[in-house]
Amino acid sequence: MIEHSSSVNLVRLKSAAKNAVDFALAYYLGRAALADPGACFHIISKDTGYDPLIDHLRGLHIKVRRQSACADLPFTWPGKAAAGSDATGKKAVAKKAVKKKAATKKAATKKAAKKKVPANVALPDEAEKVIKNLREHPKARPAKRKKLMAMVSSLTGEDPQGAESVIAALVRAGKLSFDEKDVPRYKL
Repeated sequence: MIEHSSSVNLVRLKSAAKNAVDFALAYYLGRAALADPGACFHIISKDTGYDPLIDHLRGLHIKVRRQSACADLPFTWPGKAAAGSDATGKKAVAKKAVKKKAATKKAATKKAAKKKVPANVALPDEAEKVIKNLREHPKARPAKRKKLMAMVSSLTGEDPQGAESVIAALVRAGKLSFDEKDVPRYKL
């Protein structure tokens, strides 16, 4: 993030107390959500301790997700180039948070489906939740992309763009593919 300091707002804390960064992040995230209620927020951290905060904010209809690394973000930002698009970013709300509307298209999912991906690809928490549900209910697996998107949105609380990025992650990980008629094929 330091390399892209023009698009990041670093917050320096005077105290190194336990959880100081966590509380500061929650504070700045709340301020940013009040300032722009329609925005989508991404917390970049491997710390699952943020998940209860994320669940609470989603209950308040604030779009927020946690990613383990910047490379896992479903959009481009300075430092992560995407084919055919300009790398653009927005101000971060704290040291570990990046804010940006996710823009994923159906074509990107189909293109990703054709790529060979190693089996050890890390999946976002939302994708893991979808896999768990699909494994637990094999007879209730959606037979059409539209139904799958609705199920993903329902399970994860994501808007259609967010649901499409979760589906794209499943495709990249080789857990899901689509035939020429957009019928999902599950490889769980």
